[in-house]
Order: sequence, then C-alpha cells, then structure tokens
Amino acid sequence: MLTGTAGWECVILSASCNLKAHGVPRSLANDVEGNEEAWRTYYDLEEPELEPMPCGYDSFLSEFEKLCLLRCLRMDRVTVGITRFVIGAMGEKYVQPPVLEYRAIYKQSTETTPIVFVLSPGADPAFDVFKLGEEMGFRWAGLGTVTLLLLCARMGSGVQR
Repeated sequence: MLTGTAGWECVILSASCNLKAHGVPRSLANDVEGNEEAWRTYYDLEEPELEPMPCGYDSFLSEFEKLCLLRCLRMDRVTVGITRFVIGAMGEKYVQPPVLEYRAIYKQSTETTPIVFVLSPGADPAFDVFKLGEEMGFRWAGLGTVTLLLLCARMGSGVQR
C-alpha cells in the first residue's frame, strides 16, 4: 500500500495532528495499522477521492484534511482531489479553462504587441489560428510552426494576404 518510507512518514506526520480537536481519541497511524484491509481496499480504489475514508474519517476530517490524507496515500490522485476541493470551495468556474476568442485577441495585437501563446501540455491553438487566418484571407501552404509563430506576431503589420 505505502511504498517506500515517504508515504508512511507522511501518515506518521499526519498522525501527529491533534485528532482530539475533532473529538477523536485515537491515532491515524494506529487506525491504518489496525485496519490494514480497509485502508488497502481504499488505496486500491480507482477513484478513492469519491469514496468514504475508512474508520469514519470522512465524518470528522475537513475537506482539506481529507485532501492531505489522500496525498499521503495516493499521490497520483491529488490533482483530481485538488480539482474537486476547488470546485467545492469556490465553484467550477475556477477549474475550467477560459474560452479564447481569437478574433478579439487578434484585434488587441499590433505590429509592436504580438500575440504570445503560453501553452500547457495538450494545448494547441494552431487550428484556431489557421482558421482565423483563413477567415482573414491569409494562405498557409507550407508554413511550419516557427513561421506560424512569426506570422502570428506580424499579422497586424502588412503581411501579404
């Protein structure tokens, strides 16, 4: 379940939290050791963040504390857990990527203020940029990525249409 010592050290550190403040006169580390099968079942779940935690921990831990415990047990699920935490605390609009209006972005650019795309993994604005260029009368035959970036920077400065 907990590979190496890092995960277990995280549980021990979490156990040092004052569970008595939650009215729980017991230790997280002892609960994990004493109920290994229940915790292993929780650990083996495909989406543990969607299921109740063993030993009743759902009933007295805050959402943030549950996220911290999830981090101790399943580091691979923390991103999903954080997303769910933000949705619960602030709303879904804070985790949704913005919808870009490329025409409006283009209108804000000039020959001295180019368009710069800061991309995250999986993001690719090329299709939308090509589409906007075609709508504006630009031809794209044989252009590579570097040319596309340079062209994006110069679209407002007299590029031949």
